[in-house]
Amino acid sequence: MELGAIIVILTIAIMIFFSFNMISVYNRIIMLQSSLIKKFEPIDLSIKKYIDILNELIKIVSDEKDSEELLILAKKLSRVRNNEKKLLVLKDADYTINRFFDMYKNKKKIKELKEVYERYSNKILYATDIYNRKVREYNKLLDEFPYIIITKLFSIKKIKIIDGE
Repeated sequence: MELGAIIVILTIAIMIFFSFNMISVYNRIIMLQSSLIKKFEPIDLSIKKYIDILNELIKIVSDEKDSEELLILAKKLSRVRNNEKKLLVLKDADYTINRFFDMYKNKKKIKELKEVYERYSNKILYATDIYNRKVREYNKLLDEFPYIIITKLFSIKKIKIIDGE
């Protein structure tokens, strides 16, 4: 066999190896993205429960004069479509919600509702911590070789962590 033919065969073999390696790297990135979406599901469910608790609290204190603050909070939440942003709104509203729990602690069902609220608040904190940890690992991986090549080729963006930990 001629030297030229050997060089061509080696070049093709190297290109095939490189292509399979890049396909593998791309698939790993996609699998990690899917995994992160699944990691967000418990946060998503807890946010929905959080909002249900807020609505229940509004029903309980709706006849009170200062319930307007909770209604404004509920309206603000209804306008926010992105669950990450809803989570930030809820974290900002935590003081207000707890103040209402304390103000109306003698009302029927408030104590039970507060316990559920705190349980979901803790679930959200825990799930957010896990999610953010995985996002940091994912983002760090995108900066490493060979992932950075695929990231640049396919314009794969880093994922933002959820603020307000």
